[in-house]
Amino acid sequence: MGRIKGERNYKTKEANEIADRLGIDPFIILLHIAAGDYQALGYDSAVKIKVTKDGGTITEDTIPIELRRQAASDAVQYLRPKLKAIEHSGKVDQVHSFGPVTKQALIEAIKLDPFMDLPAELENGEAGAILIPGSTSEVIESP
Repeated sequence: MGRIKGERNYKTKEANEIADRLGIDPFIILLHIAAGDYQALGYDSAVKIKVTKDGGTITEDTIPIELRRQAASDAVQYLRPKLKAIEHSGKVDQVHSFGPVTKQALIEAIKLDPFMDLPAELENGEAGAILIPGSTSEVIESP
């Protein structure tokens, strides 16, 4: 007879008991590392100064950015669901492209989609580029 479904295994139980006894929550520690919270981790300073063999000094972060990045990466799996890659299958029957937009092209685009949102630059009469529904890869030159 094995363990009951959903029950933690012996090693997990033991690790949790030790963490509880020491008053440590590994997840909280990961978050402190990711945040660079040196004080919560017991350090006196955000940087440490090392003396080189030739008498010079080197300043380093107490919690290096590489360690912070790894801690954030490790912690995020508990905060956000992992997204699976999806593959698009199907036929592309129309190509939409970006290009410089003339006033006439904008009028034509609005005729095709009267509910489209206009970028603020275009509403102000400035040059810009928008996706024109039904357009081809042809570029419309601005005057």
